[in-house]
Amino acid sequence: MGIPCPSPCSQVRCLSPRRHPLRYSRGRPPLWACRHILRTGWRLRGENGGMRDLSELGQRDGWICWLCDTPVDPDASVNSDLGPSADSFFDAHAKKGVSSPGRLAHRSCNTMKGKKAPVVPWAKDLFVSDPAPIFESVQRLSKKAGREAVARCPTEQDANQASLWLLDRVSRLAPGVVFATQVTPGGGQYLLTLSRR
Repeated sequence: MGIPCPSPCSQVRCLSPRRHPLRYSRGRPPLWACRHILRTGWRLRGENGGMRDLSELGQRDGWICWLCDTPVDPDASVNSDLGPSADSFFDAHAKKGVSSPGRLAHRSCNTMKGKKAPVVPWAKDLFVSDPAPIFESVQRLSKKAGREAVARCPTEQDANQASLWLLDRVSRLAPGVVFATQVTPGGGQYLLTLSRR
């Protein structure tokens, strides 16, 4: 009583709770079906109650986790920490009646509708002191234009390297917003500021 899977698969046949509601307890497919649906790109009900396609989400985000900025394995199991998941942080914090697109995240990075605070780490090869939380700075600047001091560097070369990395990182963190950085010398150090254009 299975329905042929839309993608080529010889291992299992996908089942539909709509056509076979008695075969599932409480209308939920078995665990193997959930894993198979994720791997083959069938539509799943997202955390916000809407339909969300992980394959479309992955293609839109380039299969890169929006929080840790590392690749997401599209073939990994949904139970794997490096497996794909739809993060609904912006859905949970959006105004009523306004829907926000989900973001692709590793299962271990997923904020679970904001229950976990998003953490965007600085690159380990950068030489910065007193680094500001990137996500919170980007959120504030996205809502209201201005500028914020985000780090201090001992040399101008370190500041320029951090500036280039930060611009590249925030372009993927907030794709719809244009940011700029500025390096200002003072007090024997170089201050790195982030601003919204």
